[in-house]
Amino acid sequence: MARTEVWTYRRVPTGIDLKEFDVEAVDGSIGTVDQATDEAGVNYIVVDTGPWILGKKVLLPAGIVNRIDAEEAKVFVDRTRDEIKNAPEYHDDIGATDLYRQNVGSYYSARQISETRAARRSAPRRQEARRRGPQPSATARSRGRGRQQTRAGDEPTKAELYEQAKRLGIEGRSKMNKAQLKRATERHSGSSQSRRATRGGRGGGKANPVEVQTFLEGVSYPTRRGDLLREAERQGASKTVRTTLERLPDERFEDPTDVSKAVSKAR
Repeated sequence: MARTEVWTYRRVPTGIDLKEFDVEAVDGSIGTVDQATDEAGVNYIVVDTGPWILGKKVLLPAGIVNRIDAEEAKVFVDRTRDEIKNAPEYHDDIGATDLYRQNVGSYYSARQISETRAARRSAPRRQEARRRGPQPSATARSRGRGRQQTRAGDEPTKAELYEQAKRLGIEGRSKMNKAQLKRATERHSGSSQSRRATRGGRGGGKANPVEVQTFLEGVSYPTRRGDLLREAERQGASKTVRTTLERLPDERFEDPTDVSKAVSKAR
């Protein structure tokens, strides 16, 4: 998208007063139109974001407007809320100066160019996929493999990991994302021998700091021992990791380093 095109509507909204139209990004509402220009080559809308960005306003060039629904009184733009939020800040008391429009034009044009290049790189892969034809679904592949390992070089899908977690009886699997499912299944499978080896010992063995930290990525610091245990259980930690956390002193931990030090000292 050239910088001149970023200020031009793709479909000219002839005779439509856009003021007070709702504005929708690709991932949700961002506010209502406070003002709209209708000048050749310098078209944009100013959006009042309300509570979304603490009542601030954002300026959107006409070129990112995807379509306008006059009946629903909505303007649709092909950018995400984060992209819009991270654009050069608009100050209502200063307005759309030449320098500000130049910065906004560069911001949105650069993102359009990046997306176009990414689409071009992925086009050969899409063409190859069309030539190969439809492939079996993730669920079908999972059922066909049963308990076999994923083919070398393939990354298991979330559906496959979920099926494996279900077979292993991992609790809380429905609330886990793909990375959490992968860690939980790997740890559950890999720790079964460790659990059997330490079952007859005193206290179930001890995990090292690295093993413990693997299951504490979702912790917000500062925190206490109980919160660490709850997060480890949610992540599907082994009994050895949970036992190690239970041995920590019931004190305040400021950061992961504090936890690792306490794990090293735990007996």
